[in-house]
Amino acid sequence: MNKPISLWVTIVFLMMNCDATDQGEILLEFSQVPGCSSSSVGKTTLVDLCFDYEFSENLRTELCLPANCYPDSSRFSASYLINNNTITFTVVDTAQNMAKCFCDYKIVDSFTNLELNTYLFQCVYQDSIFYSENVERESDY
Repeated sequence: MNKPISLWVTIVFLMMNCDATDQGEILLEFSQVPGCSSSSVGKTTLVDLCFDYEFSENLRTELCLPANCYPDSSRFSASYLINNNTITFTVVDTAQNMAKCFCDYKIVDSFTNLELNTYLFQCVYQDSIFYSENVERESDY
């Protein structure tokens, strides 16, 4: 009769000592800005048009990816892999071939708990490396 009670106490004790997230765990926040991004005069390629980052406590990148124009929100999923100093950020279009028109979509992501000060950030899209950029943490951080 005491075995179920001791098992229950052990489970509760283990649950109290477990954090939902490890403080050293790298976390990814990912979003798509709804709607098409307009192109800028004088910009000749998508890479010229849209890659920007800020790297202090967290690494935040903004980039553009081409896709058909319908639907114009919630159409991408993302995952990442970090190997040494390379972040491979993979984006998948979950609504391919739904329309014949195309536009650029802005993707915003943020990585927390990165240990190094310099990374090679690679965005893989449509089975190829779409962006490959060196990102460096701000020196005053």
